[in-house]
Amino acid sequence: MIRFIDNVEDMRNLAARWNKLEEDFRSPVLSHEWFLAGATALCPP
Repeated sequence: MIRFIDNVEDMRNLAARWNKLEEDFRSPVLSHEWFLAGATALCPP
């Protein structure tokens, strides 16, 4: 299933699942926090 996220709050709700997927790669630039910081900085409320 593909889901488009169009606001930061919906993105925050994905933190646990997002980081579970990222565990195998162990790269900070794939973490939920990294993408959330970018979305917060670049996307208007």
